Amino acid sequence: MEIREKDRELLTLNTHLGLYQPTRLMYGVSSAPAIFQREISQLLGDIPGVSVFLDDIKVTAPDDESHLRRLRMILKKLDDHGLRLNVAKCEFFADRIEYCGFVIDREGIRKMKTKMDAIQEMPRPRNREQVRAFVGLINYYGRFMKNLSSRIYPINNLLKENVPFLWNDDCDKAFCWVKNEIQSDSVLVHYDPKHPLVLATDASPYGVGAVLSHLYPDGTERPIHYASQTLNISQQNYIQVDKEAYAIIFGVKKFYQYIYGRKFILVTDNKAVTQILAPHKGLPAFSALRMQHYAVFLESFDYEIRFRPSKENANADAMSRLPIHDSNNLHRIEEVDLVEVNQIATLPVTAEDLAKCTKDDSSVENLIQGLKFGRTVEGRDRFGINQCKFSIQKGCLMRGIRVYIPPKLRRPVLEELHLGHFGISRMKSLARSYCWWETVDCDIEKLAKDCCECARVQKNPTKVSTHCWEKATEPFQRIHVDFAGPFQGL
Repeated sequence: MEIREKDRELLTLNTHLGLYQPTRLMYGVSSAPAIFQREISQLLGDIPGVSVFLDDIKVTAPDDESHLRRLRMILKKLDDHGLRLNVAKCEFFADRIEYCGFVIDREGIRKMKTKMDAIQEMPRPRNREQVRAFVGLINYYGRFMKNLSSRIYPINNLLKENVPFLWNDDCDKAFCWVKNEIQSDSVLVHYDPKHPLVLATDASPYGVGAVLSHLYPDGTERPIHYASQTLNISQQNYIQVDKEAYAIIFGVKKFYQYIYGRKFILVTDNKAVTQILAPHKGLPAFSALRMQHYAVFLESFDYEIRFRPSKENANADAMSRLPIHDSNNLHRIEEVDLVEVNQIATLPVTAEDLAKCTKDDSSVENLIQGLKFGRTVEGRDRFGINQCKFSIQKGCLMRGIRVYIPPKLRRPVLEELHLGHFGISRMKSLARSYCWWETVDCDIEKLAKDCCECARVQKNPTKVSTHCWEKATEPFQRIHVDFAGPFQGL
């Protein structure tokens, strides 16, 4: 879709080759989905039996002859307007299709089984914390379930202090009843473009969860789709704020077909994430690389982010604490992790040595604990730098894409920076691309000034004019002192 010449400057991109003005509508412009939807609807809207949502075209007919006729009309219109289809993504003469959480066939529209996988395959709670999370999910949708208190009494009973944790048959029956009720029509609803969308996400130490819901005029939320995922070993080592941000990315990717092209409400129980990923706030240049990556991805969506305390975010909290096992995520490595691992590998010390020395470094102990458990530490424990700029990768502390070097390993890193006897400015520039510690600039300056090789080639001091002492006008007006010797063997 061509852009008017006078509007192209509004989409100017700053690239390494200079400024670039696109001539076609780009992916990521917030108004692009609505503009494309309007154009494609006008293009194919007069053909009967056709439904279009963004780049998805669905066509049906009462018989094969009518179906082929309509299909030819669609293909001709697309060809006349220079549009092309990807044959590999097309399905012709399908008996049923799955779309936006629905199964559509000759018998009508039904809910997809995958919408309920996170509930159907939810593992039973193994401790009181997981029971408490599950009860929170039940109470969140309790108004839609009849005789709830009596039905879940065996599960609620496990939360009493004087009752030992013993999951019996009664608990299992109550657990199965709740799962069936949450999947029933009394709780789960169909997607309706007329109602606002709410995407609630949460992260636990071992899983992430997301629930897509409709917000109704009476203030109630009814779920459309549930999703959860077990974190792999690498993701479990993320700091808490990164886990919460990853939960948002997981939910957005999972429910992409529902939310792309329309505004939705994004809910999280982490206040820091609401500030970092707010759509109308810029991200600091040296923010943790993962956050920058997530923020750029979310720029393609139209959302309003809101903070909701953990007690009120029970539906997503239960999904994260009782996640289903996802074998596809076991060995998955995010692009950001690869960048950070490669950044560590460029240093003259190993990641294992860095992790060990960082663990023994008392000056960053409080900062690392704060990052791991989502606590904000005092300014003196984070070098007066915003905490969101730090992250942890394989036990190593990162500031943006730069690796924190503990005191024991700074000497080999400095020697590596000084290997070619570069000047102070060049060494500082190299350091800012790979490593960081609080006194790095001062240490580089001291190293260069103490180097004999650098001293031989540096410029001579600026010559100053000879100073002649003024004549004294009285005795002892001025005293000159100098060393003499050796004198009498001393």
